[in-house]
Amino acid sequence: MSKFKLLFFLAFVFCVQLQAQDKMTEIITLKTGEKYQGEIVLRTDDVVMLRTSDGKRYQFQISEIERIGLKNTVQSDENSGENTHQGNFAGIIDVTGGLALAPFTLIDNALTMSATLAFGSRNAFGTSAFAGVGAGYVAITGTEKSENLTYIPLFLQAFVPRQNSRISPAIGTKAGYSFTLSEQYKGGPFFNLSGGISYKITTISSLYVGFYGQAQGISGTVIETNELGEFTKQGNAMIFSLGLNAAFLF
Repeated sequence: MSKFKLLFFLAFVFCVQLQAQDKMTEIITLKTGEKYQGEIVLRTDDVVMLRTSDGKRYQFQISEIERIGLKNTVQSDENSGENTHQGNFAGIIDVTGGLALAPFTLIDNALTMSATLAFGSRNAFGTSAFAGVGAGYVAITGTEKSENLTYIPLFLQAFVPRQNSRISPAIGTKAGYSFTLSEQYKGGPFFNLSGGISYKITTISSLYVGFYGQAQGISGTVIETNELGEFTKQGNAMIFSLGLNAAFLF
């Protein structure tokens, strides 16, 4: 073998080795079973920071980590889907039930329930929060003075686990506009806030249960009371509701 061929062969082997080293990556396995793949850019006695191939950064407490290991993705790219962090696309199904009250209207201590569906990112803003857009159906049972009310809400939704663990406190919020399907009271803007507990089922799915409160703007028959008595007119009012909600993030 000539010297030129020998040098070419050695250079080729060296390049292959460099490429293989570049493909070596580190896997962080959490105690919840989640696995994150990337490059460790910071490691102290308390925290580890990982940068994924798409540039996202994740920070973990040492107490959350089960183990840290190396993995050669050249040989295991076909199976990496089951062993690394999943994609960002996610959905959330949310159902609620509670009591609704609208002061100065004909709605008085009515029952309300809703079901919504939203799609978005499970790693919004570089965190484990969900953020997306959705729609749903809201029903408020009629009282002796008011008919049944139904609305179609369109909204932005956020869901934020407070800890990266299997069981974690979590908060959620929705903000948008509800369109009426009823004649008596028209829709309006609304804001919903909830708090509860999130339970991680798998690396990409979790259950949530908690309490919620909501303020919903409406327009219709408003009751006004003054020194001359009680009068009705067309105007704006608010429906306030409180109750329980459950959600499934997938």
